[in-house]
Amino acid sequence: MVDHEKNISLCITGATGYVGRHLTAHLAATGQRALLIGRPGAEQPLASGCVAASPWQNAGDLAGQLSGLDRPVLLNLAGYFVKEHRADQVEEIVAGNLTYPTMILEAWVRAGHSRVVNVGTSWEFSDDGEEVPLNFYAAIKQANARLLQWYATRHPLQAINLKLNDTYGGDDRRAKLMPMLKRHAATGELAELGYSEQRINLTYIDDVVSGLLHAAGVTEGIAPGQTRTAFLLGSETCTIGELVDFLQGGIAPGLKVRFHGASPSDQSLRGVWEDAPRLPGWQPMVGLVAGLTEYFGREGAE
Repeated sequence: MVDHEKNISLCITGATGYVGRHLTAHLAATGQRALLIGRPGAEQPLASGCVAASPWQNAGDLAGQLSGLDRPVLLNLAGYFVKEHRADQVEEIVAGNLTYPTMILEAWVRAGHSRVVNVGTSWEFSDDGEEVPLNFYAAIKQANARLLQWYATRHPLQAINLKLNDTYGGDDRRAKLMPMLKRHAATGELAELGYSEQRINLTYIDDVVSGLLHAAGVTEGIAPGQTRTAFLLGSETCTIGELVDFLQGGIAPGLKVRFHGASPSDQSLRGVWEDAPRLPGWQPMVGLVAGLTEYFGREGAE
């Protein structure tokens, strides 16, 4: 059993990742406590104001630590993203995005809990909402969502599959577009990009955190045995070319970019499912201009 369990309303996986770091920082700043759950057999690093679960080996071990909590919400943020995987990454992708979450869900239901927010990716879907995973990572995340549905109907859970699109802002250490553009804007080094026509929808990290916490509250009203799918999208969609033009026009005038390819019909281009089901009662608060100004204005390049 976890100490101080009466003060804990959230259990979080993936707390050391990009979203997890910002979420735990927000919880610490607002005086909320959370239990951080690491991977099997691993020590979970502590975050300010949070409690770390003891190392566990199987679902039964973890369920014993969770059983004393009073109707907590599981925020499953853990995942391992790879846009184009190599053969030697298959095992890690499956372990991080399917095996580990399965053990977490099994422990969750054994402990008698029901409320879950499972973070997924828009990469599972085409522009019109069909389930068409674009790569192995997205296929495994889709399997993760189906797994949650299976558990929900049998135990039953009150669950949300919350899909993220293009997130940015804050302390972003990922090898992704926005940190790369910020780094190149600071150094003046030429950034080599793909198609300028690629559409993106950027959601600022503060909105991601607020959306996660809002989703945790929404689970209370979901009927037992049900899962909902909801997307966190920012207020505006644009192309990467339009984004670069805007940055070069004022916020990051030193940014130098060269695009490769010129066919907007290329099948590798991802769209943005703007008609996706949204999280009820939630709206992004940080507009694109404000978010970009804050992110590129932060001292230093992450």
